[in-house]
Amino acid sequence: MSTLTEAAIFSKKASIWLAISVVVLIFLMIFFGVAGSIKNALFPAPPLPATVAFGKLPRMDLSEGYKSASSTTYSLETVSGDLPVLPGGAKVFEISANVLSFGSIEDLKTKASRIGFSGQSEEIAGKVKFTDPQDSNRVLLMESVTGNFTLRSNYATDQSIITSKPQSLEDAIEKASRFLLEFGLLEIEFPAEKIKTEFIRIDGNSLTKVQSLSAANLVQVDFFRGDLDKLAVIWPRDTSALTSVLVSQLKVVSADLNLQPIKKDSFASYPLKGVSKAFEDLKAGNAAFVRPIKNSDITIVDVKLGYVESSKNAEYLEPVYLFLGQDDQIGYVPAVSDLWLK
Repeated sequence: MSTLTEAAIFSKKASIWLAISVVVLIFLMIFFGVAGSIKNALFPAPPLPATVAFGKLPRMDLSEGYKSASSTTYSLETVSGDLPVLPGGAKVFEISANVLSFGSIEDLKTKASRIGFSGQSEEIAGKVKFTDPQDSNRVLLMESVTGNFTLRSNYATDQSIITSKPQSLEDAIEKASRFLLEFGLLEIEFPAEKIKTEFIRIDGNSLTKVQSLSAANLVQVDFFRGDLDKLAVIWPRDTSALTSVLVSQLKVVSADLNLQPIKKDSFASYPLKGVSKAFEDLKAGNAAFVRPIKNSDITIVDVKLGYVESSKNAEYLEPVYLFLGQDDQIGYVPAVSDLWLK
């Protein structure tokens, strides 16, 4: 009997000590987590050592974005009430030079045949034109050097499409992804979490965004690049998708691919101008926005580092400061220190 009593007492004590140990462990984890956050805020990690291996860089072309009026004002409403502390350096990635190589045209023909364009092709001013043998109004135009393309068709007047409804959002995304896969674009370039969709209704010769799949004839599937060095890559305008596929229940009716051949293994680190200087540049108009500016005052709720992928040919992909505003507005300012710009 005494043995059972002792065992019960021991078990009770062990449970108490185990509970105390768990509480202490949780407390220590919270303590060191908070302490680490305070340390990082007061003593941020040293910036990435600058290698500046590409020398002085060309200044970014901001012409693709929307510009602010000279009378636009800016206010800060960040969590801290001030500009955040960001790293003092970031990577600049090299972009491959566009050169027509032997076999490029044949490679384009092979890719075009995978999506049904197996007929005759026509070379026009640095591009190759393919016509769908089953539909003369469905045309694929591919750039000879880059492989970028546009696909167009007369879907707005096609009764089989106008009277149809997309099967499901998942089916539309699968069709669009499979379409890009035929051109050698893998999910690693466009991860699933970066895909955005919109429901589209055909209204005569115009397209209208609608709120539900049941009201739509088409699904627009927009593909964004995966992060580079843990930084987001955005477009100059979020109203103009660089990589987008328009899908009906039956097929892909329109598509655009406009990618820069970024060399992810060829980069150099550069010192940045700092958030305060970037904010001054923003206020001075040395910036661009992804959406048209509707208000005379823009409220900034956060600032992050990122990249903007241009549709124009460029030598390098350079980092930018992303000023996040309300209503999904984003202003971007070149981030590399002016000392390292031509």
